[in-house]
Amino acid sequence: MDKLKKAHIIIHTSAVASAGFALALAQGALFGADTPFLTVITIGMIVALGALFNKSIKRTTALAFLGTWFGSIAGVQLAKAVLGFLPLLGNVANAGITLTLTETIGWTVYLILNEGENLENLSDDEIKKFKEKAKIFKEEVSKKYDFEKQLPEHTKLQYDNLVSKLKDKNISDDDRKRIYDEIEELIEPYIKS
Repeated sequence: MDKLKKAHIIIHTSAVASAGFALALAQGALFGADTPFLTVITIGMIVALGALFNKSIKRTTALAFLGTWFGSIAGVQLAKAVLGFLPLLGNVANAGITLTLTETIGWTVYLILNEGENLENLSDDEIKKFKEKAKIFKEEVSKKYDFEKQLPEHTKLQYDNLVSKLKDKNISDDDRKRIYDEIEELIEPYIKS
């Protein structure tokens, strides 16, 4: 499987796992109830993307990179928190915002690494340019490699089970990689070439 498909699996499954937490914990978003879980999943995604490019990204580097993101999306975080107080609608909105944000972070990291750059060597302006490219790129990739609608029910259940394992905040990077590999093997027949 090529690098782009593997990246799509890593990014999308991480985004789905994050959205699951955001859906369940929307009413606590104002107090940051979902933040520890979302941060762990997103850091794991960044580390896994680094491994895809044969780069060892430390968790501290991934966390510092996320710090540059959260400073620029304070308004999005506030919207998540406010919407979170609306029963059901707030849960769905929180999950949707989180899914989109996680995928954009993932594709930003992918584009940075794909151009041979390092996360810690970029200025805020350079990161902003990669973010803008990532917003467009993620839509193109999602259309190209849409697989969830193709999954038979039994495969979808297996996929959902594996995604739920990514929510474990105590999971090691090696275990996370094994889960991504299992997901890749499971859904490969359903990803368009």
